[in-house]
Amino acid sequence: MTGDAHSKLAGFAVTGVFLAAGLMMVFHPTILSGFRQVQTDPGDTRFNNYLLEHSWKYISSGGRKVDLWSPAIAYPTPNALAFSDLMISFGPPYWLFRAFGAGPTTSFQLWMIVMAMTNFGCMWLFLRRALGRSMLAASAGASLFAFAASRTSQLGHQQLIPQFFLVGILWALWSVFSAERLNQSSAPSLFAAALLGVAQLYGAFYIWYFTAIVVVLAVVVGLTRRTERPLILPQIRHDRAAILASLTVAGLLAAPALFHYLAAAGAVGVRGTTTAEPMLPRLQSYFLVSPWSWFYGWMSELELYKLPYQREHAIGLGLVTTAVTVYALASNRRQPIVRVLLVVALILFVFLTWFPGRLRLWRAVYYLVPGASSIRAVARIGLLLLFPVAVSVAWWVDRWRGRWQRCFAIALALICLLEQGVTTPSFDGRVAAERVHRLAGEIDPTAHAFLYLTDDDKPDFVHHIDAMWMQLETGVPTLNLYSGNYPPEWPFREVRVRNRKERGRLKQALRSWVQENNLDHTQIQVVGLSGGLDATSQ
Repeated sequence: MTGDAHSKLAGFAVTGVFLAAGLMMVFHPTILSGFRQVQTDPGDTRFNNYLLEHSWKYISSGGRKVDLWSPAIAYPTPNALAFSDLMISFGPPYWLFRAFGAGPTTSFQLWMIVMAMTNFGCMWLFLRRALGRSMLAASAGASLFAFAASRTSQLGHQQLIPQFFLVGILWALWSVFSAERLNQSSAPSLFAAALLGVAQLYGAFYIWYFTAIVVVLAVVVGLTRRTERPLILPQIRHDRAAILASLTVAGLLAAPALFHYLAAAGAVGVRGTTTAEPMLPRLQSYFLVSPWSWFYGWMSELELYKLPYQREHAIGLGLVTTAVTVYALASNRRQPIVRVLLVVALILFVFLTWFPGRLRLWRAVYYLVPGASSIRAVARIGLLLLFPVAVSVAWWVDRWRGRWQRCFAIALALICLLEQGVTTPSFDGRVAAERVHRLAGEIDPTAHAFLYLTDDDKPDFVHHIDAMWMQLETGVPTLNLYSGNYPPEWPFREVRVRNRKERGRLKQALRSWVQENNLDHTQIQVVGLSGGLDATSQ
């Protein structure tokens, strides 16, 4: 075997070590339990699993039995899928697992792992092919991108895990504006970026919206700076026809999703300016690591970091990783792309951060930037920071050339990865599935719809999600709902019945819902509540 082959083999071994270590760090509650435990909580986790299972039901039935855009929840509310992230373009791996016979819970667990592996693989390829980094450097950078504590802290919001479309978009745009490609046709890259943007929209809205904001800002900043304008403007002029064509194609493909999102916004109403303020990043948010962190969990107990929706604010990456990133960016500040991105980061920092003294410019963004009213968890833009972090760590590793320097670089890269260690909560997926199956047995298959009420002390959202899974199992629509938004007149947020007053309130709510939606009250079954609930009685 030649020296070059040995080097490649060693490189792939290192890549495998970083990938395996990252996967075990993030998913050890699932893996070590033999896939019995599901990360992270029975709320959004089971809801996102429901979305993927709903799309599987649509695919597997050929669209004949299931309305993709109107899952049978909050019956008969139309377009309920657009009340939250769509998850459609993220579905194929899940559908594949289901097609091969895996159950919904196991398929979802495997799907999460595959999404993390895909993030790692796409970033590894970008660092290797686009930036020319070594296998070691690419592995170190990709592991930070895929397994960072800020991403694992959001593991309960599974729609935020897949970020490989973002890597593809930025890779395509990188190739358009790279010095070697100036004044050459970039139509394939432009169409690739546009199509990947559409795919992201059909997956999760937040990452799509934040990516669009960053790309637009980067182009505007580049065009306004004297040193970068000669690199950008000629390429835009040269490819103006391809740019227009790719945007047109993207607009046509994105139109259905945008139409349904706008219809949902019209139905549920636009959020006010203050809705997002609890989740605007504070100065300390940039240093706060996940409350489940192995090394930094203690920070969440400090008064300084006791923020509303604390987990949303945990966008920090730890001392060593932050230091390496800052050093790398400072060392490369004369590079045109770094200068542009630093200015973009500064603009976003100023306009999206809540500063001491209740100073915030978010309201200007809310009124001036289209679509900003749809954003509630603004701090999630911190997930986009993982891209420059990955690039910075990869650059830093390749900076060290000597043998002992290389060992030092490997050690520090592993420390950066270990610094991201997080142990998320988990729950027994089999218990939840068995509960749903038992309750589904109470549903009359001839009923037009059902409402699940209970005197159980679990949180209301658990019962609503149970009902949604009962709907999937039986095919009978449900009046229950758990989602990112709710119909304005939907009266069933609280479904726990613990006394006569609550029973009376829900009886009136059911009566009103039946009348407003022209339903047949005799065909609406109340499930789970002893004694039932007669909506016709006074």
